[in-house]
Amino acid sequence: GRTLLLHMLDLVYTSHALPEARISVFSDNIPALRLYSSLGFREFSRETRTGPGDRPVVLLHLKHRRPGQVSPATADSGPATG
Repeated sequence: GRTLLLHMLDLVYTSHALPEARISVFSDNIPALRLYSSLGFREFSRETRTGPGDRPVVLLHLKHRRPGQVSPATADSGPATG
């Protein structure tokens, strides 16, 4: 899984020149959450859905920024002056 995901991230950033990659995963998929977190994916949204047996399940939306990419919040804030 890790090797495939690293290859996919390489394609996203080098072949397609995108600024970020996004992926969604259900919150009970602990192995996937650990993998994504270890590679730098961070949650940006979540939604509740209905799973088997009409139980609520949470779908997490994660994103990974291109290495060296400055986030918009950081870019807008600039250096502190005093």
